Amino acid sequence: MLKTSRDLFCTATIHYDFFVVGVVWSLMAVEGALRERYAASNKVRLVDLIKRAEADELLDSAWIERLNAARQLRNGFAHTRQTGAWTPGMASGTIDASHQVVARLFPSPEDGNDF
Repeated sequence: MLKTSRDLFCTATIHYDFFVVGVVWSLMAVEGALRERYAASNKVRLVDLIKRAEADELLDSAWIERLNAARQLRNGFAHTRQTGAWTPGMASGTIDASHQVVARLFPSPEDGNDF
């Protein structure tokens, strides 16, 4: 999903609406990563997954704040409250942050982590 969000970002130079689609896809990747990390079903709310990551100190407070903002953004897209065009800068920042949080949820063995 993260690769697709990057591909959409690149394609958005031709199809400008794909900036938003890339952002949505990257936010869905973050939610999917949290679900996978906690082996959570679709019945578990995203807000509860974020609270669990905070309680487990999996992510620091700055990332938890970003995740909560991303959750609100995602809800806006899912319930069609969020519309409009995104600039390349807006989209790249969100897609980049999505990549960073997934990397924090699944650190590589080279980082000295087993998970």
